[in-house]
Formats: sequence, C-alpha cells, structure tokens
Amino acid sequence: MSGTNSDSDGAPDFSFLGDDAAPDADSSFDFTQPAEINHKHPPAESPESKSKPETQKLASRAPVTKNPAAPVPARSTSARKKREQKSAADDSQSENVQPSPNLADADSVPRKTFNMLLAYAAALTLFFVFLLLTGRLSGAHQLESLPDIRPLQKDEFQLVPESASLPRNHSLQIGESQRFGDVIVTAERITLEPLHFEHMTTGKEATDMMTTPVLKLWLRMENASPDVAFPPWDIGLMCHRSQRGTEISTDENSVTNSWLMISDNGQDGGKKVLNFLHPRESSFNLVDQNSGKVIAPGESLTTYVASSSSVPELTNSSRNCTWRIQIRKGVNQSSGHAVTTLVDFSFTSDQVVDVGGA
Repeated sequence: MSGTNSDSDGAPDFSFLGDDAAPDADSSFDFTQPAEINHKHPPAESPESKSKPETQKLASRAPVTKNPAAPVPARSTSARKKREQKSAADDSQSENVQPSPNLADADSVPRKTFNMLLAYAAALTLFFVFLLLTGRLSGAHQLESLPDIRPLQKDEFQLVPESASLPRNHSLQIGESQRFGDVIVTAERITLEPLHFEHMTTGKEATDMMTTPVLKLWLRMENASPDVAFPPWDIGLMCHRSQRGTEISTDENSVTNSWLMISDNGQDGGKKVLNFLHPRESSFNLVDQNSGKVIAPGESLTTYVASSSSVPELTNSSRNCTWRIQIRKGVNQSSGHAVTTLVDFSFTSDQVVDVGGA
C-alpha cells in the first residue's frame, strides 16, 4: 500500500501527517478567528496577537489511532464539526465550575463550633468519670443499686441469691475503706462480745438485758454527699428477712440478703449465721449501734452489725468468714426513696478480738 490515499477527485490525502498538513477546503471553521473558541480565562492581549498560537494549538490536535504507524484515513467535514463542537461544550462546562471558596474564611465559624463541642465533650467525660469514681453511675451491674426496705410492700422481699457475684470493689478486708454512692465505709474491726440494750426514749441502759457473746463487725460510715443527709445504717437493714405468716423465721434457711458465712479453709460451703434479730417495734436500742442516726454531709458515725448467738466456736485460725450486709448509700433525689447496695466483708477467725463479758 502506498503512503498516500486519494479522494474521489484524485487529490492526494495528507491526513496521515496531521490536521495542519492539509486542512479541508469545506471546513466551516475559520482558524484565523480565535474569538469563537471558548477560553477558561480570556487572554489580556488582543485577538490579533493570540490568533497564531491558538491556531497552532487547535491544529496540533491529531487524531489518536490504535496503530500510529498506519495511515490515518481522511475525516469528513461533519465529523470534524462534531469533534470541535464537543470540545467547545467541554470547555463551556469547565467555565461553569466555580472555584473553591477560601478555606480560611469558611473555617472561622465551624472552628468556633468545634471548640465549643470539644469543651462540652471534655466536661461530659469528666462528669462520667466522677460518677464512676463515686459509685453514682448505676446500670453497670444489676446489684450496684437496690431499693430500700421501706418502699417495699408488706411481706414483699427482693432476694439476692447467695451465689450472686457483687459488683467490682464491693468486697472489703478489715482495715479497708471504699465509697459506695454517697457513703464511705471503713471496716474497722471484729469483736466477740455480748449485746447490751438501752431504752429508746431515755437512753438508759437496761442492766438486766444482755445476750451471750456474738460477733460484731464494726463499721465507720461517712456521708460524702454535698447536700443530702440520710441514715446509712439501722436495725431494719440488719434484721430484714422474709416473713412466714405473722411469725418471723429465725432458722438458717430464712430468706435474707444479709448473713455471715463461716467455712474451713479450702472447703466449699460452710455454716450460715443470721444477723441478730431485733424487731424494729422494740422499745430498746442496741447500745453503741447508732441505729437510724441521720448524718449530714461531712459527718460520720460508728456502728456495727451483730450476728445471732448461734455463732460457732472460732478458735481455729483456719476459718474464713464472709459477712454480707446491705447498707444505705444515698437517696434518689427524683423519688425521695433511699438506695441500698450489698457489700461483702472478708476476715479470718484469728482477726476476731474476744472482748469477753464487757
């Protein structure tokens, strides 16, 4: 095949050299009039001074073929017009694209909003940390916050199984302190001694009333609330248990949430000892228990929980003991009812101080 092709009139075809080699005679585009070309940024110079470079720019648009070495067939005038019209349309669309706004100006208001949101998030985080540290954030564990015994209906009892695991940090050793809600509890000591009674109204001790030696877990409770006064401990919490008809059960199978478990080291199970049963309707209080004493914010009291007199002999130092009690940790401000929780106090029999008949 020769290097040139011929049109119907016999004239040689120079299209393989590029569009600037042989422009069509019938073309309706006049390359000497660059004003018809769409520019993104019109030049500052006159059309006459820019006509030649623009003409070269358009003329340099050679068709792209799969085989550059092969001759390029001649294109019709209509095809050239379509190609030029498509290029003009593309340039027109490019002109309609708006430039990006100044980021420095647009960012001034969002940056203020971002700083406000950042400060709010930091304050909210600190608030939740405060709730976690003070034990006020409930919902993490179902036994973290329990209802008080007074809102319950008559003969109603909400039992927590003995095998239930308490929330984290709800187990203390003798000498340790922990905050639960609005009360700070310190386990001070364990004693073995009789219980004494005093008249509720006069405060005079009843010398003819005394029990056999029982275990006493002495606790110091401090009100950590900034504005609420409440009684963290009373005889009702110590003696709360199920009722069978009109008779309060006293056997070891009673339904209760507060008990003392004594077991030999390395053995499962053990002997469950109930708390001392002292009816709330009694005209006498337990000496030094401070039952139901309301303490204001920042105040504290010393109290104790007493076991029943059926406590076994604790001379064996290998005995492990766990005393689970239900304490009052604050007041729900929306309902006005007190909120309680459960705490396990662990000790060994060699930590018990035998006070004797004092």
